[in-house]
Amino acid sequence: TQPLSLAEISQKKYIIASMEDSIAFIHFDIMQFPPIRVSGIKLDRWITDSPIQVSENDILLPTDLGLRKVRFNEDALAVIAQENTHIEKIAYDPIVQELIALTHESSVAIYDTALTLLEEFPIQTQIGNHYPLIESLMKDFVHQQRIYIQDNFGSIYVIADGIVTRIFGSATYPVANFSNISLGDVNDDGIHDVAFTADNMIFILQPNGSFLNKTPVMPYDVSYSASVSPIIGQNFLAENISLYLPTSSNWTQAIDNNCTIQNMYSFSNGLALASPLISQNGTSSMLYLPISDSLIQMYSFTAPENSSAEVYWNGYKNGPQRTACVTALSEGNPDSTATFTILTYPNPAESGQVRIRIRSNKDAKSSIKIYNLAADILFNDEQQISAYINNEYVWTIDNVASGVYFAMVKVGGKSKLVKIGITK
Repeated sequence: TQPLSLAEISQKKYIIASMEDSIAFIHFDIMQFPPIRVSGIKLDRWITDSPIQVSENDILLPTDLGLRKVRFNEDALAVIAQENTHIEKIAYDPIVQELIALTHESSVAIYDTALTLLEEFPIQTQIGNHYPLIESLMKDFVHQQRIYIQDNFGSIYVIADGIVTRIFGSATYPVANFSNISLGDVNDDGIHDVAFTADNMIFILQPNGSFLNKTPVMPYDVSYSASVSPIIGQNFLAENISLYLPTSSNWTQAIDNNCTIQNMYSFSNGLALASPLISQNGTSSMLYLPISDSLIQMYSFTAPENSSAEVYWNGYKNGPQRTACVTALSEGNPDSTATFTILTYPNPAESGQVRIRIRSNKDAKSSIKIYNLAADILFNDEQQISAYINNEYVWTIDNVASGVYFAMVKVGGKSKLVKIGITK
């Protein structure tokens, strides 16, 4: 079986459970009878990773004989597209709607959501044991993407502008029992860093492969679990604390943005047998540590005043939905310091509705105006949004012609412009 995933379909939340060769959508509603409803489908292929939701009704999941696109419609599941490459791990970039897949033949394959192969990059070593991570940058409305790959021996590669570059070599720095890499801003300089643990060491790299100052860190008498990735979150636990490291010794370490261990913010019962989960609600947060097969330890935190407390959980910005994508508005200004972020889907869209999802670090008034190229306003709306949850505008496009449109979103006095494509 694979780790559980979450999906939201027709304003209902589902748990997606992946068994050996089948998946099940599980919905719980205490106001209904029966309170638990399950829909499933048997694929007759071995599922190799958790599925990822890519649109309102569609998920993608990898198998030992290729990707499968599964549609969930009125409690029925059906395979609507497939391709036949043995896939080991997947990640999703919702900004450009691309799926990053690690193949059994040790290549990085990039697909669109129709499962069309866009690009493929062979890696001259074995990969597939660790998840890829994606950094999406938007600069002057030009998209830039970096894909971070960790091979089975600990070396790290980045794919950018069609070029594969090794930024960390395990031959130079031999590592053992290394964790999956995490991506986030450790030293609060506006640039995403790469962090991972190996045995008794903490490695923190800049995008070009150079170490952050004072790293690697080798604490005394501490070892780390290879099954748990570092959690990166500026000011999540306390001011200036940025990195959280569950150890193999039943306690968790905290590191500040100067890469110095702060023992006063370490706490017991921090062992995690699997990757932790973080949920945020307003200024409070919950940290869930799976410490055994049947026990999950929960910790509650309150963010410091005037802090956005943006958290990168296991390198995945969206937690259990696992898009494995960290986004940034522009170079040197990642969304860990942004007031709000925007995601439009589907984009491009063909029919039905386009959803413009907004996530802000503050409760605020918001508005949206959607223009065509002639600057005519086709849609406008306002609403009060809540902090740290997904807020949404819905634009019906049944009577909208094919073309490029622009959505101007304002939140708390700040504005952002996003491009929406319509193809009919």
